[in-house]
Order: sequence, then structure tokens, then C-alpha cells
Amino acid sequence: MRDFSLKLFDNAYVLHPKTEQQLLSFLHYALVLNLLLPFYLIYTNDIYIGLLILLLDLVIVFGYGLYAWFNQKPRFRTHFTLSLEGVRYRILVSEPEQEFEWEEVDTVRMHAHELVFTLKNGEEHTLCLHKVQDEAVLRKAETKIRKIARRKDIQLL
Repeated sequence: MRDFSLKLFDNAYVLHPKTEQQLLSFLHYALVLNLLLPFYLIYTNDIYIGLLILLLDLVIVFGYGLYAWFNQKPRFRTHFTLSLEGVRYRILVSEPEQEFEWEEVDTVRMHAHELVFTLKNGEEHTLCLHKVQDEAVLRKAETKIRKIARRKDIQLL
């Protein structure tokens, strides 16, 4: 069996085009609101409502900017990589990347959209695969894990 690397989560967390379009429309609305807010403040002299709108708007713009920044930085991308040597994954952007070798794995439990790797030292690594949208990729991953488990004498549950 030749070496392979299967990246399940690449583009699995990418927003659907309609959702991304709505998010961009909302961002444009927020930017227009920021441009019109000084005129509103001058016209009404009501600083409290203006500041409340500005604060809410800045939180929205900051959230979108943070989302865009994390998507542009490869070291923060979520992924699940299978190789003949082992498994590497990052489920959440805020978590560090986890890595273990197949020799460390005692059992693998496969559920509908969840993988649980139990290591020989008792540590468990749970991967929820419900966000992966391509069923063919999931079947391919399941097949590869079964082949590796047979080859490395790992108990498959």
C-alpha cells in the first residue's frame, strides 16, 4: 500500500455561497452604517443611541474580520489528515494541532459521523465528522482506516 494523505476537513468548513453572500451583505450594511453614523449624531445630538449602534456595528465588523483572518492563515485552518505514519488534526481554530502515530493507537471506534481513537496510554481523541459534506470522502476515509487497522493490528469497534 502506497503512502497517502487524506485531508477531510479542507473546505468542509467553507460557508455555502448563499451564507457567504448574506454575510458579505451584512458586512456592507455595517460599513455603510459606520459611514452614516456621524451624520446621524450631528443631526440628532443623541450620543447614547449613536454610541450603542457604533459599538454593535464594530463588534460585527470585528467578528467578520477575525473570521476572515483565521481563514487566510494556513496554520489556523481546521483539518484531519490520515497518513500511513499517523493522524494529525485540528477541529477548532483555537485548539492546538493534535498528532499521534498508529503505533500508539489501541482501538478505533467508528460511528456514523464520529471517530474515537483510544491510545495505549488511555488517552482518547474524538473527531466529529458531521461537518464534512461529501459522503464519498467519508467512505474513503473509513476504508483507509479499516485497511490501516488491519495492517497495524488495531482493534476496530
